[in-house]
Amino acid sequence: MSSCRTTGRLLMIVLLMLSACASLPGKQSPADTKTTSIGPYSEFTGRLLVMDQQRRWQVQVQWKAIEPESGWLRLTHAASNTVIELRWDHQTMQMRDNSANNWQRTSQKILSDHGIVLPPNQLAALLLGEIPEHFQLKTSNDKDNLVWESRGLDQFVRLQWQESTHRLTMTDMTHGRRAILLIQP
Repeated sequence: MSSCRTTGRLLMIVLLMLSACASLPGKQSPADTKTTSIGPYSEFTGRLLVMDQQRRWQVQVQWKAIEPESGWLRLTHAASNTVIELRWDHQTMQMRDNSANNWQRTSQKILSDHGIVLPPNQLAALLLGEIPEHFQLKTSNDKDNLVWESRGLDQFVRLQWQESTHRLTMTDMTHGRRAILLIQP
C-alpha cells in the first residue's frame, strides 16, 4: 500500500510540475509565436528533475499527445524501479503502475486534491503550443531565454525556456518547488 501511495505522490508531483509548461497567449501572429513559444512537442522522451525543500529526484519521461484531447505519459523512476503510466481521452483519465497492471480510473478532482493544477488534456495543449491566457511573457529579449509568469492558478508559477538546450525550468514560487524538463525531441 505504501508503494502505491509513493507512486501516486510521485505522479502527482510530476504532473504538478509539468502542468506549468506554457508559452505566450494566442494574441500574436504565427511568426511571433515561433519566436516566443515552447514546442510544439507531440512526442518526446526526456528527463525530469524535481527539487523541493525536502528532496530531489529524477524520472525518465516518455510523452505522446498528438492532440490535447487524448494522450499518454510514462514516468520511470530508476532508483525505486517504479513505472507510472497515465492516459486520457477527453475527460476520462486512467493510471497504473508496475505494481498493479490494471488501469485505474482517476478524476481531475482526485488529481486536484493532490495539487494538480491542470488536467492532462490542458497540459497537452500547452506542449502543443496552445497557451492559457493567464501566462504572461515577462522577458523575450533573448529568443533562447524566455520567461513567463502566471498567478492564475492559485499559485505563482514562473517558466524559463531555453530553446537551444530544450530545457524548461518550472518554478512553483508559492510552494518552493522546481522542476527541470530536459526534452529530447
